[in-house]
Amino acid sequence: MANGVLTPLEINAAAGLMNNQGVKSLPTALTTAIATFNGKTVIVNWLAAVNYYQAQTFKTQSTLDLLLSIGASTIPALGDAIPALPLANFPYLTQEYLPTQSDASTLDPYGFADLVQQTGNAYLGIYNDTRDLGKFCQGFMAMQGYITTTNSLINSTRNAATYLGPTFTNMSNLVSNNIASLVDDSPGALGRLATDIANQGLLTNTQTLNEYGTPAALLAQLSKVSNTINGTLPAVRDALQDQGLTLQDISNLVNINKVSLFNPSGLTPNEFDKLQKKAYPALVSITDAALQDVLDILGVTTPNVSTMADLLNPAVMFPNSYTNLLTPSPAGPVPIYQTNGAVNMNLAETVGAFLPAPSGCDELAKIIPPDQAVANKSTQAAVQQITNIPLATWPELAQTIQGFDRNPWDVNSDYLANDIVAAAPVNPNSTLQPPLAVLSPATVFYQAIDDVPAGTNINNTTYWEPITLGGLNTMTGLDQIEALTNPVAAATTNYINNSVATGSGTDGNITMCDVLGTAIDYNNLAAQFDIASAAVQTLQTAGALATLNTAYTNILVAANDAAVLTQITNANSAIATLYANPTYTATVGTLNTAWIAIATYLNKEKTYQVKAGIDYFALVSGEQNSIVAFSQMLSQYGRECQTCGPYDFLQNIADTTTLAGQAMIGSLREGENQMKLAENKLSGADIKPDPAPPVPPACGVEIAN
Repeated sequence: MANGVLTPLEINAAAGLMNNQGVKSLPTALTTAIATFNGKTVIVNWLAAVNYYQAQTFKTQSTLDLLLSIGASTIPALGDAIPALPLANFPYLTQEYLPTQSDASTLDPYGFADLVQQTGNAYLGIYNDTRDLGKFCQGFMAMQGYITTTNSLINSTRNAATYLGPTFTNMSNLVSNNIASLVDDSPGALGRLATDIANQGLLTNTQTLNEYGTPAALLAQLSKVSNTINGTLPAVRDALQDQGLTLQDISNLVNINKVSLFNPSGLTPNEFDKLQKKAYPALVSITDAALQDVLDILGVTTPNVSTMADLLNPAVMFPNSYTNLLTPSPAGPVPIYQTNGAVNMNLAETVGAFLPAPSGCDELAKIIPPDQAVANKSTQAAVQQITNIPLATWPELAQTIQGFDRNPWDVNSDYLANDIVAAAPVNPNSTLQPPLAVLSPATVFYQAIDDVPAGTNINNTTYWEPITLGGLNTMTGLDQIEALTNPVAAATTNYINNSVATGSGTDGNITMCDVLGTAIDYNNLAAQFDIASAAVQTLQTAGALATLNTAYTNILVAANDAAVLTQITNANSAIATLYANPTYTATVGTLNTAWIAIATYLNKEKTYQVKAGIDYFALVSGEQNSIVAFSQMLSQYGRECQTCGPYDFLQNIADTTTLAGQAMIGSLREGENQMKLAENKLSGADIKPDPAPPVPPACGVEIAN
């Protein structure tokens, strides 16, 4: 059976939502509190004035703006207005509310209290008392998407400081998995390193880096590549035996038979190092044809290798980049070689902080020259900073740094279209067929444009074109990025913390209650409306609103726009006089505090919605595709159980008197169950019904007329 899309619970939820069932209305406490406020005499008179003016042919948008803003800068609740400076500033509310500033989605009737109720209703898919739960699903998913992406930015910024910060050296190292930290930032240093590693072929086994630079590592790799079990090449074997090593000793070396957790019967470190010390002179003695056999088997084309022991000398094996090599230190990467080409012997102690104790410098220095021991262990420490390096081969590391091809161009050979060659020489002593190119930092690679006949010069642009084979990028030339001492700049962190991480969740994470809280009256706006109603009633009872009420009722008989403007001026004057009257300072203060609190919460919601690109009064009507998508996401929402997360919010708005509402809750619980079952490896069979039709139609069948 094919994997389905919706579980049975989600299907029940989707069907109910399509039928506009399953979501509650606004909390009764909030709608009652708004109705109580709108029932106060002064607000009744103001609403009547607004409705009268809107019905007149002489109305203008600018005058309507003034009517809707009466008292905004002093006692906005008395004009059912949005608070304005100097009291407060709520640009996103005025944009939605005032006709000259808003978009076409602004709704009638006017009044800030009604705007609060209309906004909460819109969150729940209710418009002019008509439900359209497709809009609820559109808005919810859009806002949840905004929350997810924004919180990812917030948390990543925090983690960059706490998680990456202590290990950060520079951005080039960070974005290259520390590969850029292998060399200094000299121009071309990384490319020269890639060339050196490419020429080394299969010299290094990245799975045995703890033995890097030791005779045993070299012998083990030679045995592995040549497929010589428990032994080595005849010439190498003879040289080792000349130093007193037995066949068993050689087997111990090529198998790195040291005691360890997984090899308790192996040789002790001291016994093993005694064998390595005998082996090193043998490596020194291997030259000429015997050496060339070793080089050919390992695919080494590094120039100027005179003895097999040179394969353990970084100065020989990294001829183009050894003076650029770096090793990690507590203060950041430091050079392995000094400017005079000598090894920095002080690194013997430094590398100990990055390698398993003991670091091995002293032990290895008893086997190979001390400076080479320090250089090898320093190189090992650097390479092991590359995450997952044991999963890549040595050639793959080179290819990652800078693409290359070891196929040398030969004028006497023909080539197929798209073949790639290196314009580089071969080692004349090598017997490899086909031969390998001896690469240099100046090597140019070419790709065949078409089939190339033998005898065609590499500079013939009809057949050949230079090609760059890619590689790692660094931050070279990006001076501000290169100068960063922390992965995220302090200015960036400050901006995110102050301008983005403004939610009520952990570390400023934004929650569903921050963006849609009015739908469940999360911030208890009902209590603030009740406080406002009580304060207005106190002023009404004291007779402090008589002049204001007169101004409002006079608008009902205004014959022209000028008369309305006169009464608006009178209303603002009456409110200003009241605002300045010390008798009512406490009551006015209480009223303004409550009103500004309501506006603050609603403006914050609008701010997030604008940033998310969502206008709840401009969503698509009658759309149902989002309902299916929302229902399909319910099991995922059920796994997001943080306070005021999707699970928490949806539990609050689901209408459990309906099957659809209960199916929503059931789907959330189902998702939580799926998470718990998966954690303990008890996931059951797929319970989503197959979405395919009972008899799938045949494709390509012509329908008869």
